[in-house]
Amino acid sequence: MKSIEATLDLVSKAVKSLKMQDHVLLTVIGGYAVIAHGIERTTKDVDFCFYSDLYHKSDVQGLVESLKGVFPSHFGIRFIEGSKSLDDPFQHDVVFIEDINGDYPRIDIIVAKYHWELEGIKEAKSVKGIPLPVLPKPYLIAMKLNPKTEIGA
Repeated sequence: MKSIEATLDLVSKAVKSLKMQDHVLLTVIGGYAVIAHGIERTTKDVDFCFYSDLYHKSDVQGLVESLKGVFPSHFGIRFIEGSKSLDDPFQHDVVFIEDINGDYPRIDIIVAKYHWELEGIKEAKSVKGIPLPVLPKPYLIAMKLNPKTEIGA
């Protein structure tokens, strides 16, 4: 299994390629963000929160195709549309990226849906040894609480 550093480098290079095509913002969230903030824990995947002008202009297929164009061919990329049910606490669209060879951990990209998530992405800071910004602690906590004010609403 490749290291977390190798996975973060892979995603960082992919995002740099996407930035040439689109306005893209990406930050590390989930278990690795918690670890980057100094709290020990384990996790089996790498999670990101993502904002893209292309996506928010309703071109979901364009986003997926762009991702397929920047990841090596041995990565499977699938898009799952978020729930429309108001009772479902997780209504985000998610892109799952899995290495068919099994060398890299699964990469989950949660598409920013709420104003506060976009604000958190913009406030994310670099952490030594991590090539992508890390979501600040208050926003990591807010992701668990899930306050809802949609982007564009």
